[in-house]
Amino acid sequence: MTYASLFLAGSLLTLTATAQTRKGQTITSGEFGLSHQWGSTTGAGTSQPLSISGYNTNLNVTLNRGLFVRDNWLVGAAVGVGQSWQGTDVRYNQQAQFTYLGRQSNLLLRGYIRRYWPVIDRLFVYAGGGLQVTYALNKSQQTTTSSGQTAVSANASERATWSVDPLVSVGLLYAVSDRFGLEAGIRSNGLPIGVGTASFGVNVLTGRGGGAQAEGITALQTQAGRWLLGAALSASGNTSQYGGATVEKSDTRYTVSSLELSAGCFVRDNAVLGLALRGSTTATTNNLSATTNHVTTYGIAPFVRLYNGQTRLRLFVEGGVEFSSTIQSVNRALDQHQLGAQASVGIAYMLGQRFIVQSTLATLYGRYQWYPKPQDALSTDTYTVGLTGSTLSNLSVAYSF
Repeated sequence: MTYASLFLAGSLLTLTATAQTRKGQTITSGEFGLSHQWGSTTGAGTSQPLSISGYNTNLNVTLNRGLFVRDNWLVGAAVGVGQSWQGTDVRYNQQAQFTYLGRQSNLLLRGYIRRYWPVIDRLFVYAGGGLQVTYALNKSQQTTTSSGQTAVSANASERATWSVDPLVSVGLLYAVSDRFGLEAGIRSNGLPIGVGTASFGVNVLTGRGGGAQAEGITALQTQAGRWLLGAALSASGNTSQYGGATVEKSDTRYTVSSLELSAGCFVRDNAVLGLALRGSTTATTNNLSATTNHVTTYGIAPFVRLYNGQTRLRLFVEGGVEFSSTIQSVNRALDQHQLGAQASVGIAYMLGQRFIVQSTLATLYGRYQWYPKPQDALSTDTYTVGLTGSTLSNLSVAYSF
């Protein structure tokens, strides 16, 4: 089962610092993802014309809820469910040779306790631990045929895996209002804590008290004629486990990190046109293999962003296009080019008169991928559409001048 560093629960502070970590306050957060990918490969890589088509659909939802049972002591739980569907059809001379249908169901249950300590006004550090249970059920069906004949072989399989792991987490939390806070944290399955499950983003607080009317301001950061320099960082870690008593256990770990640098100009109040340079790397390791595969992506993306609001905490919407290249360290024949477009919505905080701190909450995207170095005269085209959202997935800081 894989989950991309799903949630690190946190808390928020009011203008009176520790009020939002008092007994009775609650935290609710969540993550969702929906994507559909389809594509085809055609060519004459063998003695017969080859055609391969396939699809991959993924859906996951996770909800997190925490309650301060005592001042500065949080007890929480998370529930996550996921489904994925895959299908592949292989044909030679327009006749079916191989078909595959697969389905995976995932379940995540997590319980934790966390302690918060105030450092300075609005800034907290926290540490905690808990237990996580994961369950995955994989079902598949394969059919192989001979040219011009009915099915000559077919088989179906079903495999269930589960795991119970301890959790340890540490992090920092800074309150930007009585309902929102910025968090940076790390979660691990034990000590020492690894950086592969780092998370940056926003927390949302509900409960008793709060709700004070926010003061309106004039934000110099978003006035026409100013320039904006930005940087964004994200990191996550996923794990999957297969095997058991009769099959050698396979543990796979995925570590993902990304960096974005951007620059733009406010062509009018609250509207900026800009250009972003993006880079990311994914490292995949497995206990049964001595090789680590590094997948590195570089991209360039022009964008337009609109801010809305009169307080320090504001909504923003953003749209843009992107061209990127992906390089594989193990098999360069799998290198890809990608062209895509996306639209996002998020929240931004006007920090002082020079800085904007913001986090993207939801993104709708579409992408087209192709291979610049095809093998055996094969041509592959892949399309992806998706919708994702998370309160703790990214964080960016921009400087206005």
